[in-house]
Amino acid sequence: MKRLVSEKLFARLSVLTGGRLLGAFAAFLSSLLIARYLGGEVLGTFSVYMAVVAVLSVLAAGGFPAVATIFSAEYSAKNQDAHLRGFSQAGIRQAYFGGALCFLAAAAVLFFWGLTGGVQFIWTALFIGFATVALALTNLKGALLVGLERQAEGSLPDTLVKPVAFFLFVAVSLLAGFSLGTTGLLAGFAASIAIAFLVAAYRLHKSDFMSVAPQNDLPRWRKAAYPWIVTSLVWDLFIELHIIVAGFFVAPLEIAILHVVFRFRVLAGYGMRSLYVLLLPTIISAHATNDELEFRSQIWKLNLLSFVYSCGVILFFAVAGPYLLGLFGQEFVSGWVLLMVVLSTIFVRAIFGPAPAILSMKGHQKSSAMVMLGCLCLSLAGSVLLYPSLGLLGIALSYAVSNLVASVALWLCCKAFTGIDCSLFSVLIPSKSVQQRATL
Repeated sequence: MKRLVSEKLFARLSVLTGGRLLGAFAAFLSSLLIARYLGGEVLGTFSVYMAVVAVLSVLAAGGFPAVATIFSAEYSAKNQDAHLRGFSQAGIRQAYFGGALCFLAAAAVLFFWGLTGGVQFIWTALFIGFATVALALTNLKGALLVGLERQAEGSLPDTLVKPVAFFLFVAVSLLAGFSLGTTGLLAGFAASIAIAFLVAAYRLHKSDFMSVAPQNDLPRWRKAAYPWIVTSLVWDLFIELHIIVAGFFVAPLEIAILHVVFRFRVLAGYGMRSLYVLLLPTIISAHATNDELEFRSQIWKLNLLSFVYSCGVILFFAVAGPYLLGLFGQEFVSGWVLLMVVLSTIFVRAIFGPAPAILSMKGHQKSSAMVMLGCLCLSLAGSVLLYPSLGLLGIALSYAVSNLVASVALWLCCKAFTGIDCSLFSVLIPSKSVQQRATL
């Protein structure tokens, strides 16, 4: 029997995880510098702006980045380069059209927050609009590269290039003595996203399919992509949505604490995301070629590795969390309990497996979207109701409980609609045939 993790997979996993960790460390340092030298209030307000950009980019992209890996892997396995080129062009058009609408939405949100006029209003709206389109395109091109099994080229522009570029902007600006405010930080953030986009676009442009004439299957792409708008918002941007909602009734310093806690949650999730990026293309290809045994075997490996990783991460932050939070200031140490609560979601997701991806591959995107939308409403409502009595802990508990409900519901939907048990329960007692094939 081969080893569970081959040398090739381990090397690729090391590159992806190392790049993500380096990028997360750069984001960590950026937040640390802002908190230390510009104040927690500035960090809190800027974190809301970053969350707005992330959410608007998903809306602008219309769900195309979320399904890009699936279609890219499928078309690559079937040698359908013309369809792949057509999908890429359709995603780009969607991003530009959606970005124009999101610029208007950004202006409306800023107006609602009271930033109603003057130069600051104009520049803030422009930077948010520009960053929204650039991030949507970066995610699209990165997801296409991942589906082509060029995982490092697809993932690192967003997870490494962008945070490193922003860290350099903050560090150089502070060293030069520039007086940065939230608008200046937003300008640097938009510029860092643009750099990441250029890197991803350059790598994708070198692909063979870029030279063929496009062939469209727009109804199918839209049917698959649009339900993922909701799923992506809830599954990938659950944190950002909570930051935005908190911005309406939580003080900036408390938002800063929440931001730092969630930043560690994102950092902790990078290793698991690397596992998904590495193994999902193989799972999708096995499904596209009707190799059921390989399909189930790869799910088995993904779940087992995710479970081991989640246990190690939670143990690490249980010990080192207070010290790491204290680096931002003594007032941030109180966020350790919040940190442990939100980290529980990693363990939960490891247990119940990649149900959203499997539901999408089997054509049940709408079911996944409805589950996620319901859990989003549950979490946001819980945050608003529990904050007056429990403070930030109420927001953290709402986040964790809704994630648990979502994971269980999606797992049950996956079993009911596809007959596939994608959870750790199937990993614990796999079939004999899966055991024989569950090697790398």
